[in-house]
Amino acid sequence: MRLFGWAGLGTLSIIMLLQLRGMDAPLRTPETPLGVVGYELAFTPALAEAMLSTWRSLDRIEALRVSLGFDVVFLLVYPWFLRRSISVVTSWRDQPGVTDRWTRTARWLAVAVVGCLPLDALENAVLWYMITSPPTAALTVTAGLAATIKFFLVAATLVWCMGALWTGWRSRRV
Repeated sequence: MRLFGWAGLGTLSIIMLLQLRGMDAPLRTPETPLGVVGYELAFTPALAEAMLSTWRSLDRIEALRVSLGFDVVFLLVYPWFLRRSISVVTSWRDQPGVTDRWTRTARWLAVAVVGCLPLDALENAVLWYMITSPPTAALTVTAGLAATIKFFLVAATLVWCMGALWTGWRSRRV
């Protein structure tokens, strides 16, 4: 049953991620090649305002709003999928009575990755606010730090899962 829940969350996460990529397409321009991700990681008011000005001139602010709105739904799904991925990999990989560094890291990471939820929510709130209010250093740094930590946690979880699967697979082959 645990595997089916994980597969369901994974399928939903992938579908939603692909939807977000599609929604972000109009926001990727020569001036804003990373689209929303570039806006998340702007870190300076000047850069954030330049991106917003580009999107305003192309009449794409509504696309930005839709993307940020859909991301609110996505942030309710992907952290739980990542957490469940850690659990599934750990249960496949671990041997009874053996606690190694992979298992110890999994315990920490399973808690930390759920932190993506409030980080992504904070980031979205700040980005949404900056659509109608001038970006400030405090706002752009807050959004940038929240996005950076979120992306780090996602990447760390994916790397951990691949590494744990690889070492588990290798130990089973020997």
